[in-house]
Amino acid sequence: MNETSTLVCGISDPAIIIGGLHRSGTSLMRGLLGSHPDLAIWPNDLCFWRKLAKDFRGQDFRLPSVRERLVDAVMLEEKYGREGFPFDRESILRSLESEPHVDCGIVFAQFFRRYAEWIGRPRWGVKTPFNEYYADSILASYPRATMVQMLRDPRDVAVSIQSRDWKWDVELFCKQWRKSSVAAKNNETNYTGFYLNIRYEDLVSDAVSTVTRVCDFADLDVDEDMFAMRGQANWQGSNSFFDDVGRRRQPEGVTRTTVGRYRDRLSKSDRQFIENELAEEMFHWGYGSAQ
Repeated sequence: MNETSTLVCGISDPAIIIGGLHRSGTSLMRGLLGSHPDLAIWPNDLCFWRKLAKDFRGQDFRLPSVRERLVDAVMLEEKYGREGFPFDRESILRSLESEPHVDCGIVFAQFFRRYAEWIGRPRWGVKTPFNEYYADSILASYPRATMVQMLRDPRDVAVSIQSRDWKWDVELFCKQWRKSSVAAKNNETNYTGFYLNIRYEDLVSDAVSTVTRVCDFADLDVDEDMFAMRGQANWQGSNSFFDDVGRRRQPEGVTRTTVGRYRDRLSKSDRQFIENELAEEMFHWGYGSAQ
């Protein structure tokens, strides 16, 4: 459970920020938490910190022109535009005038707050892979936020990536998985009480206990409707998107059949490379080579 932190230059919104390497269960966590009647999680991944915050690094947000350019950049983002949100540019800019301090995160929060108000929920959240890399900036802007990072056996992540027909490079993948793993350990140490790491395997094996743990950590009451996952926009209600693991037989809920798919779907060479390259990190998270 979070303790109240001293606000230096951030805002007091008790947001929930989800991160983790892609194909590691970040969308499943969004589907579960975002089905809570008190939490509005933005329906799409957003590259706000990965792209826009980098583009505006070092800008002086005391200048109205800088604020205007960032608000416009947000509204021009593809995944923002496709939802057709009725948020007014001028009202966002007026809201920023009342903030004692403005940075990229404060600007982004104006959109998240409006989305929560739009769907009638008091708290907001956002999920995007790689958010863990930007924990310092995120928690500086939102010092009362909870960050939840998903981790998953890299061999199953590899299978999931390959099933999507994405470009595959096993060496690059191992670098990304290790970087995310290291961020998870460092952030949980640096932000004790505000940063929680969750293994995908624990979530799908015991969704009730794991979600209860997350809710307790984030000061959110557990709601039974969360487990049907019908309350999150743009979510289809299952963690399986593959016919071979039963998506058609299990259109809703959490299925464990997504665990261990690497055993008969990952090439021997990729498996050996991953297990050799990531042995230390895998051991830390309980992913043994014989698992």
